[in-house]
Amino acid sequence: MSNYNILYERCILYSAGGQYDIGTVYVRLINFDETRKVVALIEPRSTHNPLEHIEEVLRILDIELFQRARIDMHKSVDIIFDTGSKGVRMVFHDTTECSYHFEDVDQDEFNYIRS
Repeated sequence: MSNYNILYERCILYSAGGQYDIGTVYVRLINFDETRKVVALIEPRSTHNPLEHIEEVLRILDIELFQRARIDMHKSVDIIFDTGSKGVRMVFHDTTECSYHFEDVDQDEFNYIRS
């Protein structure tokens, strides 16, 4: 059994291109303890790949969730995308720009977060 608190869960809609092309992701904000960042686990709920629309997904998450709770997304959130077979972590390079790269999440850690 995992030792964490789910702070928030909801589906988020985002533009995936055209006017009627809408993508959906399911977001869970997870708080493990006070020594670790809040984890945002993002799972696709439509046929769209949220990694292909990352700028739009991040913009909506920041406006709807993080700014409202006064959480600095770049410093205080560990953003992990569930690709189905593995987890992909978004690592920010800078707190002022949207400069980032992706790295695979250790499979044991990913299974723990998803459980």
